[in-house]
Amino acid sequence: MPKYSASYEPVHKHVQERIKSMIARNFSTGDLLPKYRDLAKTLGVGLPAVTRAMRSLAEEGIVKPVRRKGTIVNRELKPKDMRLARISLVFETTVARALLRSYVASICGSIFERTEEFRTDIQLASVHGRYKQTRIREILAPGTQGIALLGLSREDYLKAFASVTIPVVSADHDTRALGIPCVICDDGAGTATVVEHLASLGHRHIAYVERDQWNWEVRGLARRAGFAASMKALDLLPCKHPCRLNQDEGMNPMAAQLIRALCSGKSAPTAVVADDEVSAGMFRRLLARQKLGVPEDVSLAASGAGEEMSTPGRGGLTRCQFDFAQMGQRVFDLLELARISPASFEGAVVAIPPTFIQGETTGPPPLSARSRLPG
Repeated sequence: MPKYSASYEPVHKHVQERIKSMIARNFSTGDLLPKYRDLAKTLGVGLPAVTRAMRSLAEEGIVKPVRRKGTIVNRELKPKDMRLARISLVFETTVARALLRSYVASICGSIFERTEEFRTDIQLASVHGRYKQTRIREILAPGTQGIALLGLSREDYLKAFASVTIPVVSADHDTRALGIPCVICDDGAGTATVVEHLASLGHRHIAYVERDQWNWEVRGLARRAGFAASMKALDLLPCKHPCRLNQDEGMNPMAAQLIRALCSGKSAPTAVVADDEVSAGMFRRLLARQKLGVPEDVSLAASGAGEEMSTPGRGGLTRCQFDFAQMGQRVFDLLELARISPASFEGAVVAIPPTFIQGETTGPPPLSARSRLPG
């Protein structure tokens, strides 16, 4: 279970509310609660977090430790005040198309697991098409107690949901400016980790590439900013040639200029950071066409990757990986928190930390290996 960001509650507070919800659904006054280790395993957290949470619940008078027996429920909680009965998962594209994306399917899968645990009903909905305002009204039908926006990035959609009266959480998109709590990848930290790794190998001149995608400003801005900030903090030299790759993987002037720079000699970049593993694959193929190898001629790394990159046979790329299943869990947790502790829900932001995976990167190649122009 990842730690929450500084703007969010400590983990033990989150665990405390989960246990209160469990008591509300399954236990009455005088009932013996599971052992702390069993609770930690059920909730997927560490034993210290459960211990601290139970101590706080005892101070509230909700539970009571009994010597040689365990911990009992001291005050019954009302299920109707604790249970999240129905939520809507909302997609910007059609539901079928959205679920074909591996990261969205991973987010949804973990939400489905939580809804089964909490006996919460799910509505799948889309605001795609001409009648989005009608669909938004349908999503807000009586009985809906929370809304999860999965991958929504269009400002008109987000503004419409920012004004509703029931809790709304955005997944994989930073909506703090609109006042919508969100669960996002810590993209800046991922890029910084990759740059620090390359710097530790001796690379001083590093280039950055991104692909020309419709939602780049939404998903890649933090990664680009993280690259610039980490390069400045480490006193490294960024490549002066920005590079955005074509979706069709054709050679464009920016890519050609960067590849010439990679082979230009003493001041040439020796490493490249891509915005994600897809862009890294595209750039690797462009290099291969110019008979440049990775990592022999250029060390290539990616700022971010999904869980599918850990599949055997797809290794080799140095990257930071984000666990989108945890993102789904945190989305549901925030909606549950809105029912239990509305004051804590306002402005909540959870940043999913990156997991660094070292692949095929080396130190800078000899100057002689970079003195030839690509064919």
